[in-house]
Amino acid sequence: MTFAAGTTKERSDEQLFRCEKARLLRTPSPGDVRATLHVSRSFSVESGQCSPRTPHRRSLSDSTTFYGSSVAIKTRPRFRSYADQTKPRPLFRGVVHGGGSIALACGIVWMHTRSPVLALAFLCKLCTYACSATFHLYPRGLWTMADETRAFIADIIAVPLSISGTVLPFAGEVLVREVGLAGLVLLVNLVCVAWQTAGQVGLQTPVNKSDLPRTICICFYSIWSAGLTGMATGFSGGWLGMTCFAIVALFFANCVAKAHHREPTAPWARWHFPGVNSFHEDFHLALLGSDLCWLALALSRLSVPA
Repeated sequence: MTFAAGTTKERSDEQLFRCEKARLLRTPSPGDVRATLHVSRSFSVESGQCSPRTPHRRSLSDSTTFYGSSVAIKTRPRFRSYADQTKPRPLFRGVVHGGGSIALACGIVWMHTRSPVLALAFLCKLCTYACSATFHLYPRGLWTMADETRAFIADIIAVPLSISGTVLPFAGEVLVREVGLAGLVLLVNLVCVAWQTAGQVGLQTPVNKSDLPRTICICFYSIWSAGLTGMATGFSGGWLGMTCFAIVALFFANCVAKAHHREPTAPWARWHFPGVNSFHEDFHLALLGSDLCWLALALSRLSVPA
């Protein structure tokens, strides 16, 4: 009897182990976006089967808990992550810049005869918006990791062009100087990006590299741009709104940088939905607000006819 009871217990333990192993290795469903489910399950010795109960909690951690043990597993389907599977890709990722690219292209057509300077500014911003939209909105599952790396590099190379577009309508007599400065900043940023991404495959910066040189270059050029625009507009209310939106965008960008491979959200951000939007989308919305204030200032200064 003792031998039979021991054999039954061993079989039960073996069935439990196989059942939990199968669940850990199962293919994640499309509903599992970024977070994982802490699932409570029961095991029946008589039937030898596992019977799942309803998931009772979503967690922000990248692990699934079974009977008090934490096992790290990937639960993000490919279409909700980038090709290297290291960072989440929410549903609205890149939508703002995709719509902005279309609007800027229409603006170029509208302005190329009314105000060539503003049309050139639109073109500079279009380059930045389009590179970001291409990186974030590429057809899911069609790009390789190498394609994604090239798109990411093009995205960060084009960042100074948007700042250049901000300056141009307010340059006035120093337009040639500002065009030359824009070319110099673009070249310096290109060198910084080349150093940062040398040998990089995927979205993770190599451990012996940093994005600090590129960030310093962009920050100084942004300060120069804000100062020149403010002097040209008398530091008006529109300039203040543009600057405030840019500062808010900087705060959101810092939240994104601190999140690393996790989806950048916070408990106090009640407008965030897992797998839909996060601080990255807030960052783009804040930049859009800054650009709308800039557009109002540029149209007013250049007296563009409707």
